[in-house]
Amino acid sequence: MDNEQKIEKIKRWQTSGYVHELTCGNDDCRGILDAEIRNDEIVLFCPECNNYEQTFIPEAVFKFDVEAYEKAFKNFCKKD
Repeated sequence: MDNEQKIEKIKRWQTSGYVHELTCGNDDCRGILDAEIRNDEIVLFCPECNNYEQTFIPEAVFKFDVEAYEKAFKNFCKKD
């Protein structure tokens, strides 16, 4: 998976509504992190406080299949 694909996976994670978003590590902020590529590395940053960055991204973000989860969730909700 290239960096552009990873950015898309991060965006899907952050907007899926099924998982907790990756958030700012500053105690007084907790904004939702955004991602960009800097020097061929993905950096998560806080657009709210502009004072937090991280390069660690949990592997679960890249393994999470939003479409499969949505399908399973819809099928579960159909059952009585």
